[in-house]
Amino acid sequence: MEIRINYDPISNSVKMLFFTRQGNDIIVVRPVKFEFERIGPQQLREPTFVFGHEFGDNILEDLASAIASEGIKTETDAKIQGTLDATREHLADMQKLVFEKRIK
Repeated sequence: MEIRINYDPISNSVKMLFFTRQGNDIIVVRPVKFEFERIGPQQLREPTFVFGHEFGDNILEDLASAIASEGIKTETDAKIQGTLDATREHLADMQKLVFEKRIK
């Protein structure tokens, strides 16, 4: 499954295209309308999306890759980056201590 994500500043919307290739054919997922509906607390609804086994195995990974390729960062990404930055600074400080002591 391939996924393309584009931000449309004119309509202020995010557009996503889900498709796959089979030989010379391109097979696209039909457009889905996100329509919201108020339901009672006891009402059960069908899932918004159901992915069959032919796409379900990799769809979340493909979606995550498409999101990352657009440069969209999650809160987890920010935490990881902060940890990496702190580790990098700590290692730089440790290198200074080790090499400055050797020189003296």
